[in-house]
Amino acid sequence: MKKRVVIIDPATRTISEGEVSSLKDMQALVGGNIELVQMGLPGSHELYVNEEGRFDSSLKPWTIEYEGQIFEDLVGPGFIIGDARAGGWNRSARISIYEVQRLVVWHGK
Repeated sequence: MKKRVVIIDPATRTISEGEVSSLKDMQALVGGNIELVQMGLPGSHELYVNEEGRFDSSLKPWTIEYEGQIFEDLVGPGFIIGDARAGGWNRSARISIYEVQRLVVWHGK
């Protein structure tokens, strides 16, 4: 079953919608192994980024600011998806592109 995700691409500074139906799809979105960023996003959502993105100097950094919390050192593409149900797959993202645009801060030019 396909799940809606919100994709964050710092290389193009865009936020868009997509769909995933497998771990392979999730890894393709970030260009490698995925890593869960431990943070509380609105509406029980989860943020995933490339596990080794920090070690690739060609990837662009970005930040998420939410309810007074600042999550820096996010590097390369990421995506937001609904939280995982007990023992199962993540739910579709219910957060809007507009809401994510308000959370993301791009770095540099």
